[in-house]
Amino acid sequence: MKILLIEDDDAVRNTILSILTCRNHTVDEAKSAEEALLMLPADYDLVIVDVLLKQMDGLTLLERITGMRQRIPVLMITGLEPGEIESACLEKGAAGFLHKPFRVQELLSLVDRAVHQTGTYSPMIHAQRKGTHEKNICP
Repeated sequence: MKILLIEDDDAVRNTILSILTCRNHTVDEAKSAEEALLMLPADYDLVIVDVLLKQMDGLTLLERITGMRQRIPVLMITGLEPGEIESACLEKGAAGFLHKPFRVQELLSLVDRAVHQTGTYSPMIHAQRKGTHEKNICP
């Protein structure tokens, strides 16, 4: 699966990148919404966006993404307490919401659920990821 990850915190971005690439996903990364918008003409199966980005926030970016391509699932992540921002993101079309800190399985479950909902799920990728996970080489 091809994923675009937009996260300005290096540690969080590298953690998510490691988790997803270890499970055979192709992940492109951006540190800002502006950088991500330049990358979005490419075909992605999933986009993961941090809510609190500098300059353009994640909610605005979500609106821009859903305006460009209706079928691409967008997962939102944040360190903020649950509340209005989560509701706003889901109302604007987010496929899911993940609170930091998160467990690896929470991230993977949301990724799987998002691609199932939009029909971008590939059993071949799932089988490859499952085999890699069983070897215990992934975080």
